[in-house]
Amino acid sequence: MDTERNLTDLTFARLLEEFAARTPTPGGGAAAGLVAALGAALGAMAFRFSRKKEELESPMEERAAGLQREASRFASAAEEDCRAYEEVRAAFRLPKDTEEEKSTRSAAIRKATIGALASPLGLMERILEAARILAAGAEGVKPALASDLASAAWCFRSGGEMAWLNVRINAASLPGDPEAEEALAKGKHLKEDLLEVLAGILAKAEEGL
Repeated sequence: MDTERNLTDLTFARLLEEFAARTPTPGGGAAAGLVAALGAALGAMAFRFSRKKEELESPMEERAAGLQREASRFASAAEEDCRAYEEVRAAFRLPKDTEEEKSTRSAAIRKATIGALASPLGLMERILEAARILAAGAEGVKPALASDLASAAWCFRSGGEMAWLNVRINAASLPGDPEAEEALAKGKHLKEDLLEVLAGILAKAEEGL
């Protein structure tokens, strides 16, 4: 994919073509960001329909605005994932004819891979924060919007799981590396926390279904 062009600038049909193409990016990491963005947008919609029309400045509207901001950040995270992976590819293309070149290449690959680890890990952190916003307003969501609330939660779960897979696969390419091991441990805790928050949201949504 042309990294100078933003995924969010594409038509949906073109976006699907980009994902289906035989190119390294966009891939699962970018999809994780876009799925999470849909979840945040759905949550914002559910909150806005659940507040009174005249309450333009209400806790529900503040949460909706917060989720809308998160949706934009998630979309940016999709772009970031593409750039991070392209840096890994660039590192692998470095020359390796001499011992010095091999050493330089290995260091560049490690640095780029750590960067590629940071991208989905950061996305997991943001998804958890957005899920907490969703949880904070779940009680006030109208029963008629229960399916939208649940759908937002499932988008967060899907995005979080997808990001976690990217953390794992990048860490696997650096076996025994302290930073990679630290990222794995952090990702595991983030996933556990996310599942706990989402369980509460889904239980609340179930009451309205």
